[in-house]
Amino acid sequence: MDSPALGLGYGGPRASSTVGLVLLDHAGIPIYFNPEAVRILTYPRDRGNVNDLGKSLRDQIQSIFRSRSSVGQTDLTSQFRSGRRHYICRSFPLMRASRNPLSSVTAVLLERAALQTFGVPAAARRFRLTEREHQTVTLLMDGLTSKEIAVRMNVTPNTVKTFVRLIMSKMAVSTRSGIVGKIFAA
Repeated sequence: MDSPALGLGYGGPRASSTVGLVLLDHAGIPIYFNPEAVRILTYPRDRGNVNDLGKSLRDQIQSIFRSRSSVGQTDLTSQFRSGRRHYICRSFPLMRASRNPLSSVTAVLLERAALQTFGVPAAARRFRLTEREHQTVTLLMDGLTSKEIAVRMNVTPNTVKTFVRLIMSKMAVSTRSGIVGKIFAA
């Protein structure tokens, strides 16, 4: 199931993206997937203990769209949870130039759903956060880890930790959840 040319598949390199991608054949069987899709769709199970990874991914995708029409027939969007995180799952039917229905492929995109960050700008003004601290708080409100925030901001995880400490100092809190609480109170 690996595609070295695309870097897709369970055994491929870990992508820095938090977006999962699965390509399904006309029968709904996964033909390509990236490591993030596997992580999202198999959580909390250990991927090493999944007997048939392709079947497990197919079953999970079908359960996400169960209340809708079958995957591959139309564009579908659905929301689901994986652990404590919320995701938006979108499917996009694709067809090869041959127009043969048996050669159709469906792309399934799995993206983290952003929390409403309506209080962040007001809190940034109130606590006099810098632009980078404001950006850190916004990503923190989306539920990202320090490593994920670092990738998005193109800085090191230690720099993110420094931003978080500065934010906590300005908001007079001692935890990340304290930051979130102050945002909702702002």
